[in-house]
Amino acid sequence: MNPMSVDQFIRKASGEMQADPKAVKAAIDSGDVSKLTASLSQADMAKVQSILADKDKLNEILNSPMGKALLKQLGK
Repeated sequence: MNPMSVDQFIRKASGEMQADPKAVKAAIDSGDVSKLTASLSQADMAKVQSILADKDKLNEILNSPMGKALLKQLGK
């Protein structure tokens, strides 16, 4: 199975969030994701917060190939 590209990840994430992929990419490029997090449901926001609070899970995500690619994209 081929790893997902950052663009594929953005399209998938935007579909799950019911957000415009261009808006998701612009938020990532600008580093301002506040508009995206504001559109999350309370359940989805709770999931995000639980991942951010779980150091092991967060490290697992950030050390995955997709996490590394996303961090590289954010660092541009």
